[in-house]
Amino acid sequence: MNSLDSICRDGANIDSFEGAVAGFAFQSLRLGLRAFFSTYREMKYSLHLFEKSHSDKEKDLNTGLRFFDLSAEVVLHFHHFVELIMKDLLRSEHPLLADRGSGDAVVLKKLLSNEPLSPEEETGVMSIEYREAYKRLMRLIDSGKMSSACDLKFFAESSTRSFLDKINFLRNRIWHRGTYLLRYDALDQFVCLYFLPLLSRIVCLDRYSNKEHRWKYGKLACGFDPLEFLEHECIDYNPGKVAFAKELALAAYENPLMGKDGLTGWFDDEISSRAIAAAHSEKYNVGRFTDCPVCGIKSLVVYDDVEVVGEDPVTGQYDRAFRYTWQVKCNCCSFEINHHLENGSQYGIPVEDYWEGEE
Repeated sequence: MNSLDSICRDGANIDSFEGAVAGFAFQSLRLGLRAFFSTYREMKYSLHLFEKSHSDKEKDLNTGLRFFDLSAEVVLHFHHFVELIMKDLLRSEHPLLADRGSGDAVVLKKLLSNEPLSPEEETGVMSIEYREAYKRLMRLIDSGKMSSACDLKFFAESSTRSFLDKINFLRNRIWHRGTYLLRYDALDQFVCLYFLPLLSRIVCLDRYSNKEHRWKYGKLACGFDPLEFLEHECIDYNPGKVAFAKELALAAYENPLMGKDGLTGWFDDEISSRAIAAAHSEKYNVGRFTDCPVCGIKSLVVYDDVEVVGEDPVTGQYDRAFRYTWQVKCNCCSFEINHHLENGSQYGIPVEDYWEGEE
């Protein structure tokens, strides 16, 4: 049996992988985005509580624990992302700007010379904490001492400083006290109004501009980009509009087809065939089948239902009947919304209108 020490030594340095920078930063970003996009599915039957004036107590009573799990994940992963990015920017100037050297003279000499450390040597080097990284980065940018100070000026803007302070506050309330989490609508606005604009500026930096494959979903068949939409369309907050875009993004992450990145996967045809067959095996309340806006496969089921008025329970006769669409669901990428949302065209989202009705 392997010892605990030997097990813990059996790891890899992620920055040694081809094209990797900033450690686990982009993995944390991807995890945080997926958690954020998942929040609609957890709250899709309670979304109306955030569209009108309802008490906080009523909102909380109709919010499941799974949503609060996701709310915590969003804050923790986004905090981790910005922390690692700040440390990576400092480390790109010199390792000792982000790390505390050990008492070993050889390790210190290597750090001063920008030489790589062995796994054993790395155990004696401690990374600085979030607040210290934040202070050092701001001080260097303000003084113009960073080699890329001009490109990083957005970090020193008051809006960025405020966000970095607040996300650290929220993270600490979760991590140290475990008592405070953002509600559904607050999380939407925190991410769309404050995190996404900062993210778009970070990923445009030369150092990170070619890392999109490490954190972002693949292209949607309809050509829509949910992240770009959410960053610019959330100034006047509309829960339904944000929810629609979040569901498209989540399904893009879960799309199993390699073709979503312009490539052909070995099993794309088989996956598509099975998804289409699964969709057409549906027997009840099916209105029609159509192409999915995310994966592009004709595996999206449009579900209809009928509501009657004035029905006689004995004879079965009724005064009026209404047919209406109530849900769509893709059997390939998992895209799923219900009629509590508006049609995409009413939100400015270029997908087919699904909600229909007739008497």
